[in-house]
Amino acid sequence: MTATRLGTAGESTREYRYRYRCFRLLLASGGRLFLVTPQWRLGRDQTIVLPYEDDIRVQLMPQR
Repeated sequence: MTATRLGTAGESTREYRYRYRCFRLLLASGGRLFLVTPQWRLGRDQTIVLPYEDDIRVQLMPQR
């Protein structure tokens, strides 16, 4: 997973402040997205749970 800060340090009005990459969609259910890292293992690693709402922007791309 990589995180990139968007905009400058003094800019507080930007709608999206960070970009996270290299997550994989495990499943979508109940209005939530369940994301994992490529090395994720059941019982060992955490799952990121995001509400599927207007203030969260997700772009899914096919794996190559």
